Amino acid sequence: QSYPGYAPNKISGTVEAGATVVVKENDVAVGKVKIIGTKWNVDLSGTRYNPKKLTVVATDAAGNSTVKAFIRR
Repeated sequence: QSYPGYAPNKISGTVEAGATVVVKENDVAVGKVKIIGTKWNVDLSGTRYNPKKLTVVATDAAGNSTVKAFIRR
C-alpha cells in the first residue's frame, strides 16, 4: 500500500555520542540506521511505510530513550 503525501526516502538527525537510533512504524523497525559519531541517517528507499505512523527512538548510553513522531505537512 502506498500513502499519498510526504514520504521521504531518507531521514537524518543527531544524537549523543554512544546513542542508538531505531526508526519504527507501528513498533516494527524499518530501514537500517547508520550512525557516525553523533550523526545518524536511515535510507527508506524501497520501503513502504505510513509516514504518519513513523517514529524515531533514540537511546543514550545510560538507557534513556526519546521518541519522536515523524509528521510533516
